[in-house]
Amino acid sequence: MVGLLIVGIISLLVIVASEQLGEKTGVVAPLMLLVLGVAAGLIPQVPNFVLSPELILEGILPPLLYASAVAMPVMDFRRNLGPISTLSVLLVIATSLALGVLFKTFVPGLGWAGGIALGAIISPTDAVATSIVKSKGVSHRLITVLEGEGLINDASALVILRSAIAATAAGTISLSAVAVDFFWAVSGALLIGWLVGEVAIRVRAKIVSSNADTVMSLTVPFLAALPAEHFGASGLVAAVMAGLVTGHHSAALVPPDHRLTTRQTWSVISLILEGAVFLMMGIQVGALLEDLRADTLGLAQAVAMAAIAIVITLVMRTLLVFPIMRLTRQPKASRRTVKVQKKLSRVDQILSEMADEEEIEQKRALAPLRMRGLRRRVDRAMADLRYYQEARLGYRDGVVMIWSGMRGAVTLAAAQTLPLNTPHRAFLLVTAFLVASMSLILQGGTLGWVIKWVKPSENQPCTRAERQALVRILCDAAEAVPAPAGLAEALGPQDAALLNNARGGAVALATRLFDALNQNQRPRISKEIAEQAIEYAVAITHAQRLALLKVRSAGNLDSQLLTDTMNSLDANQISLELRLHPETH
Repeated sequence: MVGLLIVGIISLLVIVASEQLGEKTGVVAPLMLLVLGVAAGLIPQVPNFVLSPELILEGILPPLLYASAVAMPVMDFRRNLGPISTLSVLLVIATSLALGVLFKTFVPGLGWAGGIALGAIISPTDAVATSIVKSKGVSHRLITVLEGEGLINDASALVILRSAIAATAAGTISLSAVAVDFFWAVSGALLIGWLVGEVAIRVRAKIVSSNADTVMSLTVPFLAALPAEHFGASGLVAAVMAGLVTGHHSAALVPPDHRLTTRQTWSVISLILEGAVFLMMGIQVGALLEDLRADTLGLAQAVAMAAIAIVITLVMRTLLVFPIMRLTRQPKASRRTVKVQKKLSRVDQILSEMADEEEIEQKRALAPLRMRGLRRRVDRAMADLRYYQEARLGYRDGVVMIWSGMRGAVTLAAAQTLPLNTPHRAFLLVTAFLVASMSLILQGGTLGWVIKWVKPSENQPCTRAERQALVRILCDAAEAVPAPAGLAEALGPQDAALLNNARGGAVALATRLFDALNQNQRPRISKEIAEQAIEYAVAITHAQRLALLKVRSAGNLDSQLLTDTMNSLDANQISLELRLHPETH
């Protein structure tokens, strides 16, 4: 027991050191941890170690994917669903088949099912690339596509792997059975994940303690993944869906201090889990090489096979990524977008004219509600078209997207689920490890240089018009909240003017009054007046948050701008409530 504690403490310290060095050197921590793990695994005195694949696939991946999904705006995910689904489903299938041909041809006795199984193992990409790309200031849309791909492609690959292993046992591959299995794995997981997410976020809304709410949030990915796996669906897709639902509703239902505590806790947990996976992944090299000695195929053949597999994955990714880039930049697509935009503008004009006619309300009571729903759909469609025009992905972005397709810990974990009677199993495990480690070191180590050389689209700052629109929304929401009776009369002229300032004046005044009261600088201001000012400022902050949520659903403003503004409102509310009720925080 003491030995395990020592190993755990050392692992945590190594993760901390790698994270710190990564900040200074620009090399992401997972790459450092992988290299350190490999170095430790090759030391003869270090005992052979094999990490259970179930621990990764069922214990580590669901919370990691859930945490990433919570942080992703649903609006961005929906707008990029086309390229995300293409990369995470179609590319995984195509890569699995291409690699299946390679392994079936060169590994004696493996067969089609076994070759496709190993192809599915190698096909999913790792999320390490996203952390590298984020630090280079590339376009937000490129980051969204890469993050979305990482959320879904693991599940796609595991479904193909499960079907291939079943076909190996049966001796034949049924395409119809694979299609049905894939459809249920995705649709069933989406349903279960949505139900768990909707129920869990409403239960969390009733929890008073922020610590208890954080503990509750830790159970959500498993509450979604375990039932999905039990019913034959994808637990990873269910965890992702639960995360998207949670992230979409949390701002409206969960208090700001709860969300802040939960976000910080999940950040720490993600750092530990991700670091431990890559460290343990490298340490396993000793056990894999020990098993390979009993195989007729050696290390040299595994290195050559891994190199060929990496080339194939890059070629397949290129064949699919560049058509995506071409479709988004074709003149025909642009002209079609303009035509659709004109039609939507005409519909919007008609709706505006109809809204002015009082006879609609007299004839049909439901007409205004239906018109508002139709207007929301039209506004959202027009906002989507503006997004597609302003955030196009070019060929330079495509190069970065291709080079970001590196493999990782999922590949090695999935490889260890191969049946024990698989021909040349030890050789296949070493090949999968080499593909993952070589692609991480080669592509991950040079991705920053590739971005610097290619110069993809940069993340554009919000326009002045967007910021002005945001300020107007916040001001309108603040002005709609009536000030408490007698509050303005109890203040001096200067404070009363600040109170009526819709641009954050109430928040600034409440903070200043309460702090001055505690320092005995405002003897004429009673504690009740200061508390009343704080409650008014909190009400304004809440109204502004609701206004931003409505704007978010319409998609008229940049998601990053909305997120930053929402975080600022959360910080203001937490600060105000801390002054008002310090004993509850």
